[in-house]
Amino acid sequence: MNEFLRNFIMTGIRDMINNDVALYQTYQYASGWFAKGILLQEDLEEIQRLYEEKETPVEEIPEEEDANIEENASYNEQDAEVQPEEENTVETEA
Repeated sequence: MNEFLRNFIMTGIRDMINNDVALYQTYQYASGWFAKGILLQEDLEEIQRLYEEKETPVEEIPEEEDANIEENASYNEQDAEVQPEEENTVETEA
């Protein structure tokens, strides 16, 4: 197998992913090279992983919200210590 060609194609596919080419188009292009024996299964797995990473949003919590979360956690601990109210039972004469 021609390693240069494989690396060349994978570079192009990474560029396709970075340029927001539709998933199905990238898969169609890659599967053609896979069928010819140029790309390997590990290449297809990398392509899938790159799309999954791109679709997964990474949220950063600002420091102020971190402090609020800790405060809320302490309130929740206090709430957990509250005893449940006794149930009112009504006795009926039979």
